[in-house]
Amino acid sequence: MKVNLSNAGAIAITVIGVFLLLPGLVAAQNSNGLYGAAAPDDAGFVRIVHGGGADPLRDIWIGATRFSEVAPESASPYRPVDPGIHQILIGDQSQEIIPRRGSYYSVVVDRRRLVVLEDPEHTRPDRAQIFLYNFWDEGPLSLRTADGATTLIEPVAHEASGVIEVNPVPVELALFHGGERIAQVGDPELRRGQSYSVFVFGAAEDQRVFVEQAALVLE
Repeated sequence: MKVNLSNAGAIAITVIGVFLLLPGLVAAQNSNGLYGAAAPDDAGFVRIVHGGGADPLRDIWIGATRFSEVAPESASPYRPVDPGIHQILIGDQSQEIIPRRGSYYSVVVDRRRLVVLEDPEHTRPDRAQIFLYNFWDEGPLSLRTADGATTLIEPVAHEASGVIEVNPVPVELALFHGGERIAQVGDPELRRGQSYSVFVFGAAEDQRVFVEQAALVLE
């Protein structure tokens, strides 16, 4: 799922603030299949995130694994990659990555820079997982309910990420810089056992925000 977002005015909503604390119902689902496919035990998992620009990312290699092109403001599915030392090659950019067995990574491309972030594995089939990736130039960002009353993810520094597991209830979300709301995220339509990522790029006047639901492909 991909949702393109923009700045929006205040939306009056009522959110039960304790929704983060209520126990979820356990889904009848194997935790190895949380992203839609059974994950092999002997691999690390890597995805590519395109922070924006006019053209898709092409010629993407991680070691001997080739990735399909990635459109602007989107993220590829995770792909299995053999553990060990690999070179990331995206066009004329390169960087080293050392994936570990069973670990997940996002390779973020922002203004012709590569930033590798490790993503904690989602192991709770009864909960939804939400990441916030902050590549906004103006400073730390937090993820809150749209009325600002409940903070899901405390302020995340530039070029870093934060994560939380929550019950999959309908909720309107927004991004805050200090006490100021800078962008509306909306309702990501959370589902049990799924992982969602909120990506923020740009600067004060042209921030780019999009949401991706994680997926895993094995080919």
